[in-house]
Amino acid sequence: MMARKQKMAILALLSGSVCLLAGVLHTIGTFDLVAAGIVLIIAFPAFVLSLFALWMAGEHAGDIPFMGY
Repeated sequence: MMARKQKMAILALLSGSVCLLAGVLHTIGTFDLVAAGIVLIIAFPAFVLSLFALWMAGEHAGDIPFMGY
């Protein structure tokens, strides 16, 4: 079973890559603005929350501390 910190790192990497890819594809003209916006609306919160959880997660198998709003 993968550690919680490793799962958060993979989720942050994947969602960050999706955000970057949507921006690049829109910039070069192969992705519509509305479609890029929809992808960013879904992927960016996942990136931010997984990045916060990655920073807050410890190395042991305990709970992730509350990080506030």
